[in-house]
Amino acid sequence: MLRLSTNVCLALLGTLALAACQDTTPPTAPGAGEEPVAPEAATAAASSPALTLFQVSAGFGFTCAITTDNVPYCWGADDRGQLGIGDTVGFKWCAGNTTPCVTKPTLVAGNHRFTRVSAGGRHACGVTADFQAWCWGDNNSGELGNGTTNGSFVPLHVNGLRFRQLEAGPGDTCGVTYPDNKLYCWGFDVSGRLGLGNGMTIVQQLTPAKVLTTLTFKQVAPGSNNTCAITTTTGRAFCWGSNVYGQVGDSTNASFRDRPAEVVGKHVFRQIDVGEFHVCAVTTADKAFCWGRGTEGAIGNGHRYLSFWPRAVSGGLQVRRVTTGGRFSCAETTSNKAYCWGIGNSGELGNGSPVSTVALTPVLVSGNHASAQINAGAAHVCGKNTLGFGWCWGGNIAGQLGDGTTVPNRLTPVQVVGP
Repeated sequence: MLRLSTNVCLALLGTLALAACQDTTPPTAPGAGEEPVAPEAATAAASSPALTLFQVSAGFGFTCAITTDNVPYCWGADDRGQLGIGDTVGFKWCAGNTTPCVTKPTLVAGNHRFTRVSAGGRHACGVTADFQAWCWGDNNSGELGNGTTNGSFVPLHVNGLRFRQLEAGPGDTCGVTYPDNKLYCWGFDVSGRLGLGNGMTIVQQLTPAKVLTTLTFKQVAPGSNNTCAITTTTGRAFCWGSNVYGQVGDSTNASFRDRPAEVVGKHVFRQIDVGEFHVCAVTTADKAFCWGRGTEGAIGNGHRYLSFWPRAVSGGLQVRRVTTGGRFSCAETTSNKAYCWGIGNSGELGNGSPVSTVALTPVLVSGNHASAQINAGAAHVCGKNTLGFGWCWGGNIAGQLGDGTTVPNRLTPVQVVGP
């Protein structure tokens, strides 16, 4: 899932403007889809120090994961406390000595046990087995949901609601409540992406607010400019926020929607993800569809254009889950293969092709790994194989691949090392 910085400058200028738009003020001191496939019983080589992972989530320059015993770890950039490891853990300087970072998995503070974790722009969230939500990191726009704009180096409890599913976006957070399956969003609202009816007014929503719909949902996915969700009973997709590139998918050229609008086509979806300017989803028949900005191949149907409604991804793949990054997409198939398409500015395609290669249709990720779950960040992808060991590829200037280095632009998967 895509994770980008969220101030107004970046919302207007896009991914490449991050350096110019980034707020580097340190935070205040400590204060989607389907479940992943369970690891196989087989074990790796005895010499391997790697963690056995249950679920992985890639954000903007960092990654978080939970182990098979529900222990959360994060690694990568930590300029806003997004790793959740406290302010006493040693770190190094990455990205030209401008960003504090950790290059291998580090334990999230607080002795939490999470069933799901989500890495966002510069914050992350986790949900416990009793549906309690915790978030940490940047909070400039209220994305931690605690009623303040004070960031935190350690997880803070999101009070008042329980969540079945929670996703950290690029400066916002959305979730599906338990047990009533209602949608709530909070944080930075631009182009109506929180679904609260604010129009084009830019709002900082500091606490969870109910999305303007009477429907119930099973999954929600916030992206850089818009948000999408899938209903519980019909499997219909609804999207809202910016529609400049057709990413709402309602077949109109309205510039935005500030409340959920149904995606056309009557597809029955079971999982959805939102990138910077595009959306992809998987039907109950294991078919992948994408829409929005496809000028760099992110739609995966062999064409470069904008699509205002879902288009089938080429290749006839049987897809279990899709994940969207900045301007690329990836999928894991029912046969545990990983494919990516779009533009690989930092090696995001994972097939060894040079930086900035464009793939208009899915290409097989190198390494012959049996992929059980993958997740795309802004410019990198991380996941686990069926043994539960982590593998990542793409951008790595902040150590977000977890291989203990900051070697940039890994064109093929590298293994996540142990803590």
